[in-house]
Amino acid sequence: MSHSKHNSKGGNAMEQRRYSDKEYHDMFLYEAAKDNYAMMHLIQMHEELFDREVEVVKGRKVPIGTKGRVVWMGTRNYGYNWVNMEVRVGILDADGNRYFTNADNVKRI
Repeated sequence: MSHSKHNSKGGNAMEQRRYSDKEYHDMFLYEAAKDNYAMMHLIQMHEELFDREVEVVKGRKVPIGTKGRVVWMGTRNYGYNWVNMEVRVGILDADGNRYFTNADNVKRI
């Protein structure tokens, strides 16, 4: 499948766009067949957050309460496999400021 662009040092495992519901479903099934649970999790997070409005609810580097649209998602790996993968989001606020944080630090609004 062309969706996987995994780089062992992290980066963009998925394209920076919304996929159709069918594309998300097909990608999820493809990764499930390979027992790739981390990529399955990334697909679910991408479907939930990408191009959606979010609010920062925890973390240290981005002010809590910051709101904006997720315009970028990427991964960072701390090892040679998907087990230690961290999902990051880039948020664009209404004033045009960009913030980057762990996806676990935001909630969809």
